[in-house]
Amino acid sequence: MRRAAVAFLGLGNGVGGGQHEALVIAESLKEHGHKVTLICDSKPNFKRLERELGVKPFFDDYFLLNRILLKNTAGFIKPLLYPVCLPTVWSGIYVNLDAGSKPFLIPLSILLDERSSIVYHFIGAEVGKFWRADLEAHRSRRLAGTVYWSLLAEALKWIVKRIKRHGLFTAVCKFTAESVERILGIRPRILYGPIEWQVYRWRGEVKEDFMVSVARITPYKNLERAIYAAKTLNRRLLILGAVRDRLYYKRLLELIRRESLGERVKIITGLPIEDRARILRRAKVFLHCSVEGFGKSVAEAMAAGCIPVVPRLGGQSEYTPKEFHYSSIEEMLQKVEEAFNAPSSLAYNLSKSVMKFDRSLFKIRFIKLLEESELI
Repeated sequence: MRRAAVAFLGLGNGVGGGQHEALVIAESLKEHGHKVTLICDSKPNFKRLERELGVKPFFDDYFLLNRILLKNTAGFIKPLLYPVCLPTVWSGIYVNLDAGSKPFLIPLSILLDERSSIVYHFIGAEVGKFWRADLEAHRSRRLAGTVYWSLLAEALKWIVKRIKRHGLFTAVCKFTAESVERILGIRPRILYGPIEWQVYRWRGEVKEDFMVSVARITPYKNLERAIYAAKTLNRRLLILGAVRDRLYYKRLLELIRRESLGERVKIITGLPIEDRARILRRAKVFLHCSVEGFGKSVAEAMAAGCIPVVPRLGGQSEYTPKEFHYSSIEEMLQKVEEAFNAPSSLAYNLSKSVMKFDRSLFKIRFIKLLEESELI
């Protein structure tokens, strides 16, 4: 049987777009006849992933990153140790979903086995600092720093050459692909992320005058901006998400209490996917406050017929209506009001427009990319 390995270290650390895409890619390879191994840094809660993401884990085994070797290692050395800390996996195809931030996340056995196909899939909005090793080497004012970054740059060149020989670079949107091209000089193939369209699709429910934000509860998601919008515009807001940063979560709760918004703003965590979908199918507006690569929650909200108000910068702007994009807090408030005043009849067309991202179609596109590149 053909072998495949899918690496996403955060698989055991939460519930989000990266976890969902890793499971769907594993599922597509399994259905294509591969024996699939997942690589992550802690044991995933597969029941929770299935309940909140709607994907039944479909794989043969999983390996955990060797934390013992990394535990007492200086941070600047860790990237170079990934290849030897990762389990030995002799694989027909290796997919790294952490490619944007962890370019060295690849077992040495894969790098040395020229028969193995390698896919580096960039799912974040931008490329991480390790890909800029050449630039960091020039910036460094210390000899040790220059030597360190120069070594990283040479190692990365070797990895890139290896992937070019028998592999593929992919990106989750055009925005991310342009970032990769600026840094690496390589234009990745575009592979927009998957959503559970069949679960979220709008079924004709009556839209109500409230807005929703769906995001991991972490500072990067800027959820205080959604709370500010609810306060300023006197609108109801539901924030649905998984708690990633408990301190930030407490700060949001304190903000709601301090501003006396308890009747208008609610935070609900850990909802099953079906419950999130029911709420979104009733909500009229979806407000997103961070720049994303693909923006799974945005596409799912559109599937549920919500009008998406999103930042103009980022991958989420590539498939959302341009009239609801914003570039400042003031413009965000304006676009939210315009969305509430827009006709509810938009729901059907919004839902239909993102059907192309459904999980079943994503799996077909992914396998087709591999076949076109002669990787499987």
